Amino acid sequence: ADPRIEYNPNYGLISHNLLNILMAHLNLMLDIPTFQSAGTTHEEHPTERAYADARMGQALCKKYGVHMIRHPFSFLRYLIDFSFEKLEKAIQIAKEVTPEDAPEVEMPVYDERGMDSVKNIGLGMYMDDPLTTANFGKIFVK
Repeated sequence: ADPRIEYNPNYGLISHNLLNILMAHLNLMLDIPTFQSAGTTHEEHPTERAYADARMGQALCKKYGVHMIRHPFSFLRYLIDFSFEKLEKAIQIAKEVTPEDAPEVEMPVYDERGMDSVKNIGLGMYMDDPLTTANFGKIFVK
């Protein structure tokens, strides 16, 4: 969630893509079905930024071995805005993008507070947990 946009997810960030890639891998390790979403954008309209977000997300999925992506092809902000123009462009991007197009990602150091945070908050309001805001502006901000 991004406090700059009223704590809605910013679907165009590297962090959103990596979170979904990691969830897909975890689900596969646990032998449970996975259908994560990556490669979309937070743009409201089909802009160059929206296409760059789709390209980046699709490239990350190819680089890290995730083959099931769905939202980059037509959805925009909040995954409710649909665009045939973006659908056509994202299909073209999918044909062209390679793992080498993925941005370099500097993985953060493991934060031991993470599991305590999950235990503390569970399904509660994550915005009330101090770990939620501990790294704002430090990692995964692109």
